Amino acid sequence: MRVDPFTTAVAVASLAASGLVPQAPVAPPAPRTPAEMLRREAIDGAVERAWRGLDGHRATPDEEAAIDEIAGEFGNTYGEVVAGGARTVFDMLGLLHDAPEDASFADLGSGAGRMVAQCWLECHVQSSVGVELSRTRHDCAVEGLARLLVDDDAPAALSTAAAPEFVHGDILAALPELEVSHAYVASLLFDDCMLAKLGRALDASTVASIATLSDFPSESFDRVGKRRAAMSWNAAGGGTDVFLYQRRRPTLFGKMFGSVT
Repeated sequence: MRVDPFTTAVAVASLAASGLVPQAPVAPPAPRTPAEMLRREAIDGAVERAWRGLDGHRATPDEEAAIDEIAGEFGNTYGEVVAGGARTVFDMLGLLHDAPEDASFADLGSGAGRMVAQCWLECHVQSSVGVELSRTRHDCAVEGLARLLVDDDAPAALSTAAAPEFVHGDILAALPELEVSHAYVASLLFDDCMLAKLGRALDASTVASIATLSDFPSESFDRVGKRRAAMSWNAAGGGTDVFLYQRRRPTLFGKMFGSVT
């Protein structure tokens, strides 16, 4: 089969955008001070020690099937945002520096829980919670946290919460019960049905800003930004697109008269 140069260029660009071929590494936001740089190293070391040997890929076939039933055929495919990528996400959400006083964070589909712990250590948030449907992955998060809390070499958390919280359950069912302002969801392989359900659940939630790996339909949120962040499947380079959505502010007309149907 003959392939013309244009088709080749499109294919190469598509692969590059997917992060499946090597590209220049995606750098996280630069630390503001030498002290922050040292603190990041201490946080990364503490999380690495606490989660050593705890692997989110170890979900059981039944757990993977349950995830697929909710999120779509490939919903159970596992990957994580790495430490530098998490900092990019926190920065997009406005949590990495100068977070709002009432900020709280949730990782929706938190896997083994590293991002939740990192947010608790690194960001000035009132709470950091993870929701995960796989019991095996949830148990990894609980075990990692238990190790972290007894690590005398771990830096003190910037969060005002005593510890992160991990919830075993479906993110769609959990969202109405969560009182969080900021969230992240690794929705890259959610099918259209799941994305539609996610949009409706977010519309009805307290979330004001969310970073996602896929666009989702919403009556209340607008996409306001996009950046690339390092993930476990492309940590060496390229990164993956992360989309920032913010809740639409009500207009004066809407406040006075409500929505018109």
